[in-house]
Amino acid sequence: LAMFPPNLANYFINRFSQKGDLVVDPFCGRGTTPLEAYLLERNAVGSALNPLAVSLSRGKLHAPTGIDGMVKVIKRVQELEDKFTITKTQYSEQAKKIRRRSEKPPSVGVVFGKNVLEQLLFLQKELISSSPHNPVDPFLISIILGAMHGSSDSYFSVSMPNTFSMSPKYIKKYVNENKLKYPNRNVFAILRERAAVALYSAEEIQNTFAEIHEHNAEQFDTIDFKKPAKLLFSSPPYLKVIKYGQYNWIRLWFLGEDYKQVDEDLSDDLALDDYLDFMENVI
Repeated sequence: LAMFPPNLANYFINRFSQKGDLVVDPFCGRGTTPLEAYLLERNAVGSALNPLAVSLSRGKLHAPTGIDGMVKVIKRVQELEDKFTITKTQYSEQAKKIRRRSEKPPSVGVVFGKNVLEQLLFLQKELISSSPHNPVDPFLISIILGAMHGSSDSYFSVSMPNTFSMSPKYIKKYVNENKLKYPNRNVFAILRERAAVALYSAEEIQNTFAEIHEHNAEQFDTIDFKKPAKLLFSSPPYLKVIKYGQYNWIRLWFLGEDYKQVDEDLSDDLALDDYLDFMENVI
């Protein structure tokens, strides 16, 4: 929600910086500015306070590249699927409980069928809760987040009309009114297919660095930039327009985050004067 088009960032980065320059964005969101800077052979540093935004940005900027990268991704997905097959029974009862209490936290029981929930619970444990992680895991996490819910069979959920997360009660009502059935999907197969599409044009840019920090924008200057910034290009958060946490509660569930806490931590629900003070501090 509320992202600006990549060609807008591309235009200004191309016009006001040179190859090798550092481009920064203290409100990088899903990583549009850092990614465009990286593709234009600039160095990039971005930060966001929303853990979902950080996960999406890191997935993009640290995606594996080339044939070798694709092989590593496919190998990792197969490794995860094989392990799930062996341990599946321990997630079955957990998925049943979530489905039974579908309107109580975590309310994802109204979004996913039992078999999909089993796979997501496993991936949540392996990719989010466990450590150390495989180097391709941040990329896989970003792919999973993009596939959580939608209207086609390339998503994990029951058919949903919007890409933002509707309330559990609305989803349950929508499913009942439209007589929808929860699909029996292979999350790993969808993950492989989406990863292949995402990596089709991925390329490694030599002699550049790209970093994404989970950081309050008011402390952006405490980051070690390694070199002076040439350009700051950013889109600050809207004020009292979008609930960045609430509208993404399903994706935040996978990350193990409480959407209410995310909205409380962000600075987009302030009084106007406080918001202007916040923005002045950032600038």
